[in-house]
Amino acid sequence: MIDSREKTKKGLCLFLVFCVLFFLMECYYFRESKDSIFQKASEALAVGPMIAEQNGLEADGHGFFLGRIWFGDNRLLTEINGDEASVLADGYSYIPYTSQIGIQGIVYRWVAGLIPGPAAEQLLHLACMAGLSFFLLCICWQICKRYDFVFAACFLGVSVLSPWLSKFAGSMYWLSFLWFIPMLLGLLALNHPRLRWVIVPLYFLAVFVKCLCGYEYVSSVMMAGILFPAAEWLFRKEERKKLTGLLIAIGLACLLGFFAALLIHAWLYGGGDVGQGLALLKVELIERRTYGNAENYGEEFSEAMNASVFATLKLYLWGSTHGKSMLLVLLLTAGCLAYQKWGQKKDCRFEGSLYLVSVLAPLSWFVLAKAHSYFHPHINPVLWYLGWVQICAYILVRFLMENRLISKNFRLLYGQEDSMERSLK
Repeated sequence: MIDSREKTKKGLCLFLVFCVLFFLMECYYFRESKDSIFQKASEALAVGPMIAEQNGLEADGHGFFLGRIWFGDNRLLTEINGDEASVLADGYSYIPYTSQIGIQGIVYRWVAGLIPGPAAEQLLHLACMAGLSFFLLCICWQICKRYDFVFAACFLGVSVLSPWLSKFAGSMYWLSFLWFIPMLLGLLALNHPRLRWVIVPLYFLAVFVKCLCGYEYVSSVMMAGILFPAAEWLFRKEERKKLTGLLIAIGLACLLGFFAALLIHAWLYGGGDVGQGLALLKVELIERRTYGNAENYGEEFSEAMNASVFATLKLYLWGSTHGKSMLLVLLLTAGCLAYQKWGQKKDCRFEGSLYLVSVLAPLSWFVLAKAHSYFHPHINPVLWYLGWVQICAYILVRFLMENRLISKNFRLLYGQEDSMERSLK
């Protein structure tokens, strides 16, 4: 009876902590984004269908649910200040966005039909922030259960304070919370091995929905989904056979989710002819973002098409102040791991595995979607925060704690026994 009461109290306390953190994160993301809309041109794709719904405009996307409203002076509606109705009365054109199905537009139009004016857009921004806050907290909860409190605290702290995730948090176009669902599924699969037969199919659903909402960063999202299982595969030789099966199942589920969305997209794009749609998407969607022939595209894309992978990576590791800081983090973390392994003769295989696997998430998009990455260095640095920077922060904090460079009181949070050894026993 006493144990039952203690468990109930503990569960209630954890729930209250979760709610408080959720509220604080929501407030922080709202404060960071309330003064400006990040990526107005992209956000206009999500707002366009809502304005069309609220003003009774003709906006048939032929199966594509995002689009922009343009005027004769080549301005977006989001760039117009004043009464929407009077501006729309002067003439407009609704252009559907066909580079993705944009299934989120269905929800946006439904909400816009229920809630009048800009309140609908504000509510959806808050909902997107809430989604990101919720999934990040769930990830940290699972990290704390699997590994330790300090790892979870570092992950949460970096995620919340990241200026890049803050920018994307409320975006109705980017839907950043979808990026972290596969990562959460990976942790759940490790923490609940008996439920893997339920969790693995959810990978299909997560990637499928992500691709229906947009293909951007899909390779990084998939890599984030296998981050923790793959890191443990490298470290835990005794569990490698079981983890190999899990990783294969996850990989197949992710690929099936991607191809299922692509086939539906091709069917729409080809007007019912999947083969023709795939041929068109190959040129207009895939090659334009990867390694297409520059002669097939406008002059504005030629530099990105002709750029090398090295030149692209240089943009993200040297081409800006943030890029240089990422290079410093990369080298500093690698240096700490090397010093622990060879200088202190400590077992840091798990941290090294996390470090190596997590960096593959951003690199996969920078390399595979080379043209897109070269063309968008102003937005793609957010990919560093799909787990890699959080893990680097944890490795560095752990290094400082073990070398008594952080106060004793803080080190008590870490525990006397090595956290990784304790959690993986």
